[in-house]
Amino acid sequence: MSQYYIGIDLHTRSAQLCILDAQGVVVLEQRTACDLMDILEVLSPFGRQIQIAVKSTYNWYWLVDGLMEAGYDTRLAHAYGLRLITGAEVKTNRRDAYSRARYLRLGELPTTYI
Repeated sequence: MSQYYIGIDLHTRSAQLCILDAQGVVVLEQRTACDLMDILEVLSPFGRQIQIAVKSTYNWYWLVDGLMEAGYDTRLAHAYGLRLITGAEVKTNRRDAYSRARYLRLGELPTTYI
């Protein structure tokens, strides 16, 4: 079982990360540059017992490939499936990252194949 669940809301220039512990408590919310090394630096204090969720957007390839190569358990979230279950009327980067981490922790994240 993972100790931490991470949702990443990825954009062209930035990425919003939300890290939940096993009880669902937010332990970190951080915005960082869209750079693999910057994101890996944010993740490094949390070890390898984590799961990561990234939504399948137009630019997910480099991030998911890099996270998997670094040894992280990474899931690609199904964009339409997420929209159906969240039903969010108000969307923010922080809320999107949180919802990915939350659904991942609950085992309810709609995924697609990598």
